[in-house]
Amino acid sequence: MDSRLSVTVLAALVWQHSSRIRDARHQACGHSRCPTRQAPYAGDCLGEEQFREMCFRDGCADIVHDLIARCLGKLTTVTLTAVNDIERYANRLVANEVSDWERHERVARGGPAKPARTDGMPARVNAALAQASEPAERDWLLALFRMVRAYPHRLEPHVGTWPLDGWTAEKSIQAGGIRILGSAAARAEIRADIERVLQIAADVAGPAWVHESIVEPMARRRPQLESTDTCDPVSLEDTAIARLVAADFRTRRSAGAGPRAALAAASERFLGHAPPATAYGECLHLLAAVGES
Repeated sequence: MDSRLSVTVLAALVWQHSSRIRDARHQACGHSRCPTRQAPYAGDCLGEEQFREMCFRDGCADIVHDLIARCLGKLTTVTLTAVNDIERYANRLVANEVSDWERHERVARGGPAKPARTDGMPARVNAALAQASEPAERDWLLALFRMVRAYPHRLEPHVGTWPLDGWTAEKSIQAGGIRILGSAAARAEIRADIERVLQIAADVAGPAWVHESIVEPMARRRPQLESTDTCDPVSLEDTAIARLVAADFRTRRSAGAGPRAALAAASERFLGHAPPATAYGECLHLLAAVGES
Protein backbone atom coordinates (compact mmCIF):
# COMPACT_ATOMS: atom_id res chain seq x y z
CA MET A 1 0.00 0.00 0.00
CA ASP A 2 1.14 3.56 -0.68
CA SER A 3 3.24 4.86 2.20
CA ARG A 4 1.32 8.15 2.12
CA LEU A 5 -1.76 6.39 3.51
CA SER A 6 -1.57 4.75 6.93
CA VAL A 7 -3.76 1.88 8.05
CA THR A 8 -5.07 4.07 10.88
CA VAL A 9 -6.38 6.62 8.38
CA LEU A 10 -7.97 3.88 6.28
CA ALA A 11 -9.55 2.33 9.38
CA ALA A 12 -11.00 5.71 10.39
CA LEU A 13 -12.52 6.13 6.92
CA VAL A 14 -14.05 2.65 7.03
CA TRP A 15 -15.48 3.34 10.48
CA GLN A 16 -17.01 6.63 9.32
CA HIS A 17 -18.58 5.34 6.11
CA SER A 18 -19.87 2.09 7.61
CA SER A 19 -21.74 3.65 10.54
CA ARG A 20 -25.19 3.18 9.00
CA ILE A 21 -24.73 -0.46 8.00
CA ARG A 22 -23.11 -1.27 11.34
CA ASP A 23 -26.02 0.27 13.22
CA ALA A 24 -28.39 -1.69 10.97
CA ARG A 25 -26.63 -4.94 11.87
CA HIS A 26 -27.01 -4.16 15.59
CA GLN A 27 -30.65 -3.18 15.13
CA ALA A 28 -31.33 -6.47 13.36
CA CYS A 29 -30.03 -8.15 16.52
CA GLY A 30 -32.32 -6.14 18.79
CA HIS A 31 -29.95 -3.33 19.78
CA SER A 32 -30.32 0.36 19.03
CA ARG A 33 -26.87 1.20 17.67
CA CYS A 34 -23.19 0.29 17.67
CA PRO A 35 -21.87 0.58 21.24
CA THR A 36 -18.23 1.15 20.20
CA ARG A 37 -17.52 4.86 20.14
CA GLN A 38 -13.89 5.01 18.96
CA ALA A 39 -12.81 3.70 15.57
CA PRO A 40 -10.86 0.46 16.10
CA TYR A 41 -7.39 0.40 14.52
CA ALA A 42 -7.50 4.18 14.21
CA GLY A 43 -5.95 4.90 17.60
CA ASP A 44 -3.01 3.74 19.70
CA CYS A 45 -4.69 0.63 21.10
CA LEU A 46 -5.04 -2.69 19.37
CA GLY A 47 -8.16 -2.76 17.23
CA GLU A 48 -9.95 -5.76 18.74
CA GLU A 49 -9.47 -4.37 22.22
CA GLN A 50 -11.49 -1.31 21.20
CA PHE A 51 -14.50 -3.30 19.95
CA ARG A 52 -17.27 -3.90 22.48
CA GLU A 53 -18.26 -7.53 22.92
CA MET A 54 -21.63 -6.83 21.35
CA CYS A 55 -19.87 -5.87 18.10
CA PHE A 56 -18.41 -9.36 17.82
CA ARG A 57 -21.72 -11.05 18.68
CA ASP A 58 -23.81 -8.99 16.25
CA GLY A 59 -21.35 -9.10 13.36
CA CYS A 60 -20.44 -5.42 13.39
CA ALA A 61 -16.74 -6.23 13.78
CA ASP A 62 -16.95 -8.61 10.81
CA ILE A 63 -18.23 -5.77 8.63
CA VAL A 64 -15.31 -3.54 9.62
CA HIS A 65 -12.73 -6.27 9.05
CA ASP A 66 -14.27 -7.19 5.69
CA LEU A 67 -14.28 -3.59 4.45
CA ILE A 68 -10.72 -2.92 5.60
CA ALA A 69 -9.54 -6.09 3.86
CA ARG A 70 -11.34 -5.15 0.64
CA CYS A 71 -9.88 -1.66 0.63
CA LEU A 72 -6.38 -2.89 1.39
CA GLY A 73 -6.71 -5.35 -1.46
CA LYS A 74 -7.68 -2.58 -3.86
CA LEU A 75 -4.97 -0.23 -2.64
CA THR A 76 -2.23 -2.84 -3.09
CA THR A 77 -3.24 -3.77 -6.62
CA VAL A 78 -3.43 -0.33 -8.24
CA THR A 79 -0.72 2.19 -9.06
CA LEU A 80 -1.16 5.26 -6.87
CA THR A 81 1.92 7.22 -7.84
CA ALA A 82 -0.15 9.52 -10.07
CA VAL A 83 -2.70 10.19 -7.30
CA ASN A 84 -2.05 13.60 -5.79
CA ASP A 85 -4.50 13.47 -2.89
CA ILE A 86 -4.20 9.92 -1.59
CA GLU A 87 -6.60 10.40 1.33
CA ARG A 88 -9.29 11.80 -0.94
CA TYR A 89 -8.81 8.83 -3.25
CA ALA A 90 -9.09 6.45 -0.29
CA ASN A 91 -12.22 8.21 0.93
CA ARG A 92 -13.89 7.63 -2.44
CA LEU A 93 -12.69 4.02 -2.51
CA VAL A 94 -14.13 3.28 0.94
CA ALA A 95 -17.47 4.91 0.04
CA ASN A 96 -17.67 2.74 -3.09
CA GLU A 97 -16.83 -0.42 -1.15
CA VAL A 98 -19.56 0.33 1.41
CA SER A 99 -22.05 0.84 -1.44
CA ASP A 100 -20.99 -2.48 -2.98
CA TRP A 101 -21.36 -4.19 0.40
CA GLU A 102 -24.91 -2.83 0.72
CA ARG A 103 -25.80 -3.97 -2.80
CA HIS A 104 -24.55 -7.48 -2.12
CA GLU A 105 -26.51 -7.57 1.14
CA ARG A 106 -29.72 -6.46 -0.58
CA VAL A 107 -29.31 -9.08 -3.29
CA ALA A 108 -28.65 -11.75 -0.66
CA ARG A 109 -31.99 -10.82 0.91
CA GLY A 110 -33.76 -11.18 -2.43
CA GLY A 111 -33.91 -7.47 -3.26
CA PRO A 112 -32.65 -5.53 -6.27
CA ALA A 113 -29.02 -4.46 -6.43
CA LYS A 114 -29.95 -0.89 -7.37
CA PRO A 115 -33.54 -0.14 -6.32
CA ALA A 116 -33.26 3.56 -7.19
CA ARG A 117 -31.92 3.14 -10.72
CA THR A 118 -33.27 5.59 -13.29
CA ASP A 119 -33.25 3.58 -16.51
CA GLY A 120 -35.91 1.30 -17.99
CA MET A 121 -39.38 1.60 -16.50
CA PRO A 122 -38.37 4.13 -13.82
CA ALA A 123 -37.15 6.42 -16.61
CA ARG A 124 -40.61 6.31 -18.20
CA VAL A 125 -42.24 7.11 -14.87
CA ASN A 126 -39.77 9.96 -14.30
CA ALA A 127 -40.70 11.40 -17.69
CA ALA A 128 -44.41 11.21 -16.82
CA LEU A 129 -43.81 12.84 -13.44
CA ALA A 130 -41.85 15.65 -15.04
CA GLN A 131 -44.58 16.22 -17.59
CA ALA A 132 -47.38 16.16 -15.03
CA SER A 133 -45.78 18.52 -12.51
CA GLU A 134 -45.04 22.21 -12.26
CA PRO A 135 -41.36 23.28 -12.40
CA ALA A 136 -41.37 24.21 -8.70
CA GLU A 137 -42.35 20.68 -7.61
CA ARG A 138 -40.68 18.62 -10.35
CA ASP A 139 -37.41 17.96 -8.53
CA TRP A 140 -39.29 16.99 -5.38
CA LEU A 141 -41.58 14.48 -7.09
CA LEU A 142 -38.66 12.90 -8.93
CA ALA A 143 -36.77 12.64 -5.64
CA LEU A 144 -39.85 11.20 -3.91
CA PHE A 145 -40.25 8.53 -6.59
CA ARG A 146 -36.62 7.55 -6.06
CA MET A 147 -37.11 7.41 -2.29
CA VAL A 148 -40.31 5.32 -2.33
CA ARG A 149 -38.47 2.76 -4.49
CA ALA A 150 -35.31 2.72 -2.38
CA TYR A 151 -36.75 2.93 1.14
CA PRO A 152 -38.32 -0.58 1.29
CA HIS A 153 -34.89 -2.07 0.53
CA ARG A 154 -32.89 -0.22 3.19
CA LEU A 155 -30.94 -2.54 5.45
CA GLU A 156 -32.13 -0.91 8.66
CA PRO A 157 -35.09 -2.68 10.30
CA HIS A 158 -38.31 -0.67 10.18
CA VAL A 159 -42.00 -1.41 10.58
CA GLY A 160 -43.10 -0.81 7.02
CA THR A 161 -44.08 2.84 7.44
CA TRP A 162 -42.96 5.78 5.36
CA PRO A 163 -40.64 8.27 7.12
CA LEU A 164 -43.12 11.11 6.70
CA ASP A 165 -41.31 13.55 8.97
CA GLY A 166 -37.97 12.99 7.28
CA TRP A 167 -39.55 13.44 3.88
CA THR A 168 -41.28 16.60 5.11
CA ALA A 169 -37.85 18.07 5.75
CA GLU A 170 -36.63 16.82 2.39
CA LYS A 171 -39.55 18.48 0.59
CA SER A 172 -38.78 21.79 2.27
CA ILE A 173 -35.25 21.51 0.90
CA GLN A 174 -36.31 20.41 -2.58
CA ALA A 175 -39.43 22.51 -3.11
CA GLY A 176 -39.11 25.28 -0.54
CA GLY A 177 -41.79 26.37 1.89
CA ILE A 178 -42.15 26.11 5.65
CA ARG A 179 -43.67 22.97 7.16
CA ILE A 180 -43.96 21.89 10.79
CA LEU A 181 -42.32 18.51 11.27
CA GLY A 182 -44.70 15.99 12.78
CA SER A 183 -47.80 18.08 12.18
CA ALA A 184 -50.95 16.48 10.77
CA ALA A 185 -50.96 18.95 7.88
CA ALA A 186 -47.38 18.20 6.87
CA ARG A 187 -47.88 14.45 7.07
CA ALA A 188 -51.10 14.68 5.05
CA GLU A 189 -49.23 16.70 2.41
CA ILE A 190 -46.51 14.05 2.09
CA ARG A 191 -49.09 11.26 1.98
CA ALA A 192 -50.85 13.07 -0.86
CA ASP A 193 -47.55 13.40 -2.70
CA ILE A 194 -46.86 9.67 -2.26
CA GLU A 195 -50.34 8.87 -3.53
CA ARG A 196 -49.79 11.07 -6.57
CA VAL A 197 -46.43 9.49 -7.38
CA LEU A 198 -47.79 5.96 -6.99
CA GLN A 199 -50.83 6.75 -9.12
CA ILE A 200 -48.68 8.11 -11.96
CA ALA A 201 -46.36 5.11 -11.62
CA ALA A 202 -49.36 2.77 -11.82
CA ASP A 203 -50.69 4.60 -14.88
CA VAL A 204 -47.34 4.34 -16.69
CA ALA A 205 -45.86 1.07 -15.48
CA GLY A 206 -49.01 -0.74 -14.42
CA PRO A 207 -50.27 -1.71 -10.94
CA ALA A 208 -48.36 -5.00 -11.07
CA TRP A 209 -45.05 -3.15 -11.39
CA VAL A 210 -45.95 -0.83 -8.49
CA HIS A 211 -46.90 -3.83 -6.37
CA GLU A 212 -43.75 -5.80 -7.18
CA SER A 213 -41.34 -2.86 -6.90
CA ILE A 214 -42.81 -0.88 -3.99
CA VAL A 215 -45.85 -2.30 -2.21
CA GLU A 216 -44.75 -5.89 -1.71
CA PRO A 217 -41.17 -5.07 -0.55
CA MET A 218 -42.60 -2.50 1.86
CA ALA A 219 -45.18 -4.94 3.18
CA ARG A 220 -42.47 -7.53 3.85
CA ARG A 221 -40.89 -5.12 6.32
CA ARG A 222 -44.01 -4.96 8.48
CA PRO A 223 -44.44 -7.21 11.54
CA GLN A 224 -46.48 -10.27 10.62
CA LEU A 225 -49.87 -10.60 12.31
CA GLU A 226 -50.59 -13.83 14.14
CA SER A 227 -54.07 -14.05 12.62
CA THR A 228 -54.89 -13.61 8.96
CA ASP A 229 -58.62 -13.14 9.58
CA THR A 230 -58.28 -9.36 9.70
CA CYS A 231 -58.63 -6.76 7.02
CA ASP A 232 -55.59 -4.78 6.06
CA PRO A 233 -56.46 -3.02 2.81
CA VAL A 234 -53.58 -0.63 3.48
CA SER A 235 -50.43 -2.62 2.85
CA LEU A 236 -48.45 0.48 3.81
CA GLU A 237 -48.67 2.75 6.83
CA ASP A 238 -50.23 5.61 4.92
CA THR A 239 -53.37 5.69 2.81
CA ALA A 240 -51.74 6.10 -0.60
CA ILE A 241 -52.26 2.50 -1.71
CA ALA A 242 -55.64 2.32 0.01
CA ARG A 243 -56.85 5.27 -2.05
CA LEU A 244 -55.82 3.47 -5.24
CA VAL A 245 -57.71 0.38 -4.10
CA ALA A 246 -60.75 2.46 -3.16
CA ALA A 247 -60.80 4.28 -6.52
CA ASP A 248 -60.50 1.01 -8.44
CA PHE A 249 -63.21 -0.53 -6.26
CA ARG A 250 -65.61 2.32 -7.04
CA THR A 251 -64.87 2.05 -10.77
CA ARG A 252 -65.67 -1.66 -10.73
CA ARG A 253 -68.85 -1.09 -8.75
CA SER A 254 -69.95 1.55 -11.24
CA ALA A 255 -69.38 -0.97 -14.02
CA GLY A 256 -71.77 -3.38 -12.31
CA ALA A 257 -69.50 -5.64 -10.26
CA GLY A 258 -70.74 -6.81 -6.88
CA PRO A 259 -69.05 -5.44 -3.74
CA ARG A 260 -67.15 -8.64 -2.93
CA ALA A 261 -66.00 -9.18 -6.51
CA ALA A 262 -64.99 -5.53 -6.89
CA LEU A 263 -63.07 -5.57 -3.59
CA ALA A 264 -61.28 -8.81 -4.44
CA ALA A 265 -60.26 -7.57 -7.91
CA ALA A 266 -59.12 -4.15 -6.66
CA SER A 267 -57.14 -5.69 -3.81
CA GLU A 268 -55.46 -8.22 -6.07
CA ARG A 269 -54.59 -5.48 -8.55
CA PHE A 270 -52.85 -3.18 -6.09
CA LEU A 271 -52.00 -5.40 -3.11
CA GLY A 272 -51.35 -8.72 -4.81
CA HIS A 273 -53.97 -10.62 -2.78
CA ALA A 274 -57.66 -10.59 -1.93
CA PRO A 275 -58.73 -10.00 1.68
CA PRO A 276 -59.58 -12.98 3.91
CA ALA A 277 -63.13 -14.24 3.38
CA THR A 278 -64.03 -13.45 6.99
CA ALA A 279 -62.90 -9.83 6.69
CA TYR A 280 -64.82 -8.53 3.67
CA GLY A 281 -67.22 -6.48 5.80
CA GLU A 282 -64.42 -4.78 7.68
CA CYS A 283 -62.52 -4.10 4.46
CA LEU A 284 -65.55 -2.53 2.78
CA HIS A 285 -66.06 -0.30 5.80
CA LEU A 286 -62.42 0.83 5.76
CA LEU A 287 -62.46 1.49 2.02
CA ALA A 288 -65.59 3.60 2.45
CA ALA A 289 -63.75 5.62 5.10
CA VAL A 290 -60.76 6.06 2.78
CA GLY A 291 -63.02 7.23 -0.03
CA GLU A 292 -64.56 9.87 2.22
CA SER A 293 -61.24 11.21 3.55
